[in-house]
Amino acid sequence: MSTLIKDNQACLDQATELLQTVEKHWYGEPVKQCFSGTVGKHIRHILDHYSCLMAGIASRRIDYDNRQRRESIEIQIEVAIVEIEQMRNQLGTLEDQLDTEVQVKMDTGSLLSDQWPRSTIGRELQFLLSHAVHHYALIGTMCQIKGQPIPETFGIAPSTIKYQSATGD
Repeated sequence: MSTLIKDNQACLDQATELLQTVEKHWYGEPVKQCFSGTVGKHIRHILDHYSCLMAGIASRRIDYDNRQRRESIEIQIEVAIVEIEQMRNQLGTLEDQLDTEVQVKMDTGSLLSDQWPRSTIGRELQFLLSHAVHHYALIGTMCQIKGQPIPETFGIAPSTIKYQSATGD
């Protein structure tokens, strides 16, 4: 299996591992210091983006603005964990499609909102991994505010971890 798929699966595994330790009563509770976001909303947002990728593969048109926004993922840890596992398995089916060209839509705030630049499934997996890690940083901050321990490298970009290892920082 490609490293890119394995890295995305490992990233999703980090969320599962964290969610198995999060206290259920505050998973959907807003954290005012973090723009009143919730751990659940961030997890749902990450999964929405992965779902948009999978939904767009057949047509080769990935629309990141057409997210499902399923509230059950935001408020029920068990639902989120099941969805993460299903997405992890779906990613395993992309092995032979990484170089497949796709068009991608994402609102960038421009007046020209109907833009569909070209990309590849592999490039989109790179984006999704980076996107997830940055949301994990916010999730990690929320956990720390709530007194929830997080793994040392949770929410830290892989390139930063490598740099820190090489430099001793």
